[in-house]
Amino acid sequence: MNFRKLVATGFAIMSFTASAAVAADIASVPDPVYGCNPNGFLELHGGVADMDGRDLSEVIAGDASLAICLGSMFGMQLDAKIEHQFDEVSVNGVLHGFIRNPDSYLLGAIAGYGDFGPTDAWFVGPELELYGDQVSFEAVGGYMDVDRGPREGGQVFALADVAFYPTENIRLVAGASTVAKFESA
Repeated sequence: MNFRKLVATGFAIMSFTASAAVAADIASVPDPVYGCNPNGFLELHGGVADMDGRDLSEVIAGDASLAICLGSMFGMQLDAKIEHQFDEVSVNGVLHGFIRNPDSYLLGAIAGYGDFGPTDAWFVGPELELYGDQVSFEAVGGYMDVDRGPREGGQVFALADVAFYPTENIRLVAGASTVAKFESA
């Protein structure tokens, strides 16, 4: 589930960013009742961001995620992110509740909050992921309430990715988003 990166990027980075990332998976023990593993990751990344009218900025960020089973097909995931760029620190968190067949789909709902320097936002909406052998489609959208800033008030957001897995451990992604009338690809 890559909504963690999509929302964090869509809200926090209103620019082009080049970055390098290092991730570590959290070890897990199988659940004796449902036979599924809690899983998660920690990720650190950094790079350079560019935005019209601003000088280049360093980007330093960290992500964390933890997913747990609530039944044989149900689950919950908590994602968190902190990022520094353009002399601003942003933090956000997203809670996912979902039903999933890991061979074919995920259908769920998300709710979250982000403090993005001069702007704060609450958001809620559905998410959908469809899995093929080497290709997956991931989408999320919904409503957000922006508390301050140039896009204050009720807004919509939509984010979509198409991912290709040339091997089990390599993921190539193309995506597009519109978040409070800010479009990116």
